[in-house]
Amino acid sequence: MGGSLLIFSYRSCAGRIPLAGKSWLMVNYPQAGEVFIWLDFISITTFMLISMAGIAIILFMLTMLSASVVREKERIMAIVAKVGYLYAPVALISLIIGLGLILFQSLGDIGIGKDVVRIMQGFLFAAGGIWSIYLAVRLHNGWSMAVIPNIIGIAVVTAAWHKVLF
Repeated sequence: MGGSLLIFSYRSCAGRIPLAGKSWLMVNYPQAGEVFIWLDFISITTFMLISMAGIAIILFMLTMLSASVVREKERIMAIVAKVGYLYAPVALISLIIGLGLILFQSLGDIGIGKDVVRIMQGFLFAAGGIWSIYLAVRLHNGWSMAVIPNIIGIAVVTAAWHKVLF
């Protein structure tokens, strides 16, 4: 169903929209058979924006819930801005692992086994999550009900990155 709908929409727009996209905007190597059309560009961009907005809304709601539990003398949005930084370690360590996948793969070329490399990646990944939980506990001055939504948010970020990395 989806494939036939895609073919129908492609054929109906074929004369109006140029097939190949601009080379400065997307991949355009016809000799290698790698040419993105505008439909590819729009589909990928839309998916990325919707995913980003979805994760941002989930994390904002969880952080807002945590800030409303604390209710200190500060405004709630100031607490949200402060507490929002606790997602940085797990996200940034995951980004480093993701960007360094080729580096980790090349460790196998120098004689380090794949299992050892996976353990190293897993250790770094777990360290980012533990660091984020530690920040949540520190920002809320110890374990409290306000930490629970933050741990759920950290789990959301961890689950999203785990699907990509492992």
